Amino acid sequence: MNKKSVIFGIIAILLLTLLMILDFFPQLVFAGYVKGALFWVLLVALAVSIIISGRNQKNHHFIESVLIFIYLIALILLLTGLGGESARGFSPDQSGFWVIIFIGIIEIYAQWKRRSAIK
Repeated sequence: MNKKSVIFGIIAILLLTLLMILDFFPQLVFAGYVKGALFWVLLVALAVSIIISGRNQKNHHFIESVLIFIYLIALILLLTGLGGESARGFSPDQSGFWVIIFIGIIEIYAQWKRRSAIK
């Protein structure tokens, strides 16, 4: 992985974290600015960062996928534990959250099996 991919990957994680925080805590002072156009700018920047960070990777990195998956689950649990309530349903109280985790685990397992078969 080259330096540019790493930088854009970090930017993508930071933008995703910011969007999650603003989803869980819309009452924050700067959250009002994210409604409307700025939200879409952040979302487009996130998409561009993800595309650029993954563009130069010939093969998908399994450990990075697992770490990002664990990070997102931990972030959702932390934000919920801090008293936040997701406006979009990212909550351990919602059945959709557990369905997404289950699908994520299946995907990670499938990646691991493909990776094991190649070696």
